[in-house]
Amino acid sequence: MLYLFYGDDDYTARALAATTAARYADDSFFAAQRLDGAAAPWGEIVAACHVLPFLSPHQVVRVSGLIGASARRRAASGDDNAKPGASPDALTGLARGAPETTVLILEEGALNAASPHLKALAALDIPKEIRQCPTLEGRGRAQWIGDEVKRRGGTIEAAAATLLAERLPSSLWPVSQAIDTLLSYAGPGVAIARAAVEEMVTPEEDENVFHLGDAIVVKNAARALAVLHGLMDGGMVEEQVLAMLVGRVRDWTLAAALKSERVPEDAAIKRLGWNPGKYRMVSRAMASFARGELPRCYQSLVIADEALKSRPGDERRLILDMLVFTLAARGDPETMRGMFPTPLT
Repeated sequence: MLYLFYGDDDYTARALAATTAARYADDSFFAAQRLDGAAAPWGEIVAACHVLPFLSPHQVVRVSGLIGASARRRAASGDDNAKPGASPDALTGLARGAPETTVLILEEGALNAASPHLKALAALDIPKEIRQCPTLEGRGRAQWIGDEVKRRGGTIEAAAATLLAERLPSSLWPVSQAIDTLLSYAGPGVAIARAAVEEMVTPEEDENVFHLGDAIVVKNAARALAVLHGLMDGGMVEEQVLAMLVGRVRDWTLAAALKSERVPEDAAIKRLGWNPGKYRMVSRAMASFARGELPRCYQSLVIADEALKSRPGDERRLILDMLVFTLAARGDPETMRGMFPTPLT
C-alpha cells in the first residue's frame, strides 16, 4: 500500500502521514520506521520496505522529503544505493515490488504538477492514496481553526477564528501553536473570543513580537537577537521595541510582587484585571527569573531609554542589541551604563 501526502500545507501533510501510520501500526520500532529521505541512503529505504513485519500485520515505512531530495535524478542509471534520493523508475519499482504487508507513506512539501516522480506514482496500478494539501485560505482556513479547537476540547467564536486565520495566513504550524496558547488563555469552558486573538496573536508579518519576550524568558540570547533583528528589519522602530519590552517586564514584575505577598490566584487575577489564562502564562514566565533579576531588568530598560534619547542614531541598534542580550542573559545593567554613559548637560 502506498500513501503520498504533499503540498504547501506541510502541517496537514505531516498530520495525515502520522494518522495513517497509527492506523496500521503502533510506534514500536518493530511496527514502524521513520526515515529522512533527504539524508537516508536509498538502499536503507529499500531495505526497510522489504522487511517482513514482526508482531504486527504490517510494516510501516514513513519517509519524509524523499521526492524533494530526488528531484535531480533523471534516470534509473543514476541511482546509487549509498546516496539519498532515487529516480522515478526506482521509486515506482519499490512501490510495486514491496511485500503486501508493507505500508509506504511518503510526506512531502510542495511538488510541481509536472514532477516526474509524482506522475510516475499516480500512474501506478496498485492500492494507493495520493493527496495534495494546499494552503487553506479564507473561510476554509477559519473552518479548520474551529474544527481544530473543538478537537482539542475548546470552542472559539466565529469572529475570533476569522481573525486568527487573517493574522496567520501561511503555514498552519504557528496557527496550531496559537490555538494552544489561546485555549490556555481562555481557560476551561470559556470560548476563545476575538479580543483574546487581538491581544495574544500578532500578525505574521510582524515577526510575532511575543517571540522576543519568550526568548528572553528561556534565556536564549541568540534567538532573542534574531527575532529583534527580524522585527527591526521589518520596520519596527527602537521605541516600539522598548515599549513592548517594558510591558512584558511590567507584567512579570506585577505577578512576582503578588506572589511574594502570597496573594491567592483568584484575588491576584481580580486585582490585576487579567483573565485566568493570561495570569497563568505570565506567572510561568515570571518563574524563570531568580530573586533580584526583574529589578535589574527594569534598570536595563531605564538605561536603554536614556541612551536612545541621548545618543546618535548610528548607535541605536547597538543599544537595543545590548538591551536584549542583557535581558536574556540576565546580565548586569551597569555594563550597559558603562557602554552608553549619559552625556553631561
